[in-house]
Amino acid sequence: MTRPPRANPAFSLLELVTVLALIAIASAIAVPRYASSLDNYRASLAARKVAADVAMAQSVARAASRSVTVTFDPALDHYTIEGGQSQRVNLSDAPFSSSVQADFGAGGSALVFDGYGRNNNPGILRLRSGQAQRTVTVDPVTGACTIQ
Repeated sequence: MTRPPRANPAFSLLELVTVLALIAIASAIAVPRYASSLDNYRASLAARKVAADVAMAQSVARAASRSVTVTFDPALDHYTIEGGQSQRVNLSDAPFSSSVQADFGAGGSALVFDGYGRNNNPGILRLRSGQAQRTVTVDPVTGACTIQ
């Protein structure tokens, strides 16, 4: 007994077009959400980095009993920590890809901790990545940072 010849199994053009249409619809829904979540991640990451570096600068000022300055440059989207070993963090580079706007004291962009860890001019930092924005507030009494 011989078997009848089998046709090659394949997809019809209609099945292929249907699957491609479903993939296109799913992509149209997922891509904007992914971009939005990526912006939120980058803004949050930049805010946490700034808050951690400000806390470190305050700690170094207390430990060394000397002044430590954190200077923000909104034009170049970076900040510099000076007072011992200088450190520069560029927020426009990956993984942050963020811009910074600083407002300390009378419109200044520098935060200075004295030898006791007290800050001379508390203020607000606004970090933006795409449509996402985070605000870092430096407390006038303790110098602690709050991220909103």
